[in-house]
Amino acid sequence: MNGLFSRTNLPEFLRNRRLRGLALFMIALSVAGIVLAFLFSWVLGLLALVAVVTSLVFAFNTMNEISADMNRYIADLSFRINRGEQEALIDMPVGVMIFGDNDAIEWVNPYLQQYFGDETVLSKRMSDVDPELENLIQAHVDDEQPQTVTWRDRQFSFLVQKDFRAVYMIEVTHFTQIEQRYENERIAIGQVFLDNYDEVTQSMTDQEISNLRNYVTNELSV
Repeated sequence: MNGLFSRTNLPEFLRNRRLRGLALFMIALSVAGIVLAFLFSWVLGLLALVAVVTSLVFAFNTMNEISADMNRYIADLSFRINRGEQEALIDMPVGVMIFGDNDAIEWVNPYLQQYFGDETVLSKRMSDVDPELENLIQAHVDDEQPQTVTWRDRQFSFLVQKDFRAVYMIEVTHFTQIEQRYENERIAIGQVFLDNYDEVTQSMTDQEISNLRNYVTNELSV
């Protein structure tokens, strides 16, 4: 008997406590209405009984279908979200590396694996695979914000999450080069004053003055 009325045997919507309470309230009102109808007339009571039973069956079936559709939608949505997260973790242009308790590499996504080439890195310690990267991890293990580091002659935005034993790397070499190019090509404006220039040039010919100006300009342009 207990198994018959267990939650696993209840309709979908009755497994929800609020909907179950609403259903019991509707049944109580229906029973009260049927009793009152029988008090007035057995014919009226019989008609009320048929109408209430029909309405309750229709309402229960409809609510059960709605609840089942909602559960299927939620299950499908959860599956798509989990699948999207997995595909994003594998395909996104962010290097991800996860370590085990013994500091051995447990997992590397394809984006980061390309920097190791065909070398097998799983189950190996980072100190054996790449000491340079091991030093970067140790140097930035306590950083809370991503840092720009240089690894294998490339620049990366680098973050270590020691609680999850994970390393995240995004190559920013191109953006670093653009920044450096901007710094190198930035226009600078200034003024240069030469002491006693007028006195020196008074005794010089026009050709000598022109040569002096060219010399000063060339020296400042270097």
